[in-house]
Amino acid sequence: MACREVLLTLCRKGLINYPPGVHDGHNKKRNLSIPLIKTDQTSIKSKLSNLESVEIKLVRNTKLEPLYNSLIQEHHYLGFCQIVGLRLVEE
Repeated sequence: MACREVLLTLCRKGLINYPPGVHDGHNKKRNLSIPLIKTDQTSIKSKLSNLESVEIKLVRNTKLEPLYNSLIQEHHYLGFCQIVGLRLVEE
């Protein structure tokens, strides 16, 4: 970022010229609407010991990923936002 700032400063002062941009800089994937998938939201009333065990799965690049995205969009207070950077990987 420091190098970029120096180059931008030099360009603004007319000391160097940038070539014209290749694209407009707008990320077309950002702010795409996430299609909501209907799910059964019936309340469960039972003793905890009567319920099946919980299984945690990685869903990235699986057929379950759209469902995960939909649930996050609908129920998380920030909505869905694609995670960038280091994330869990299956070993």
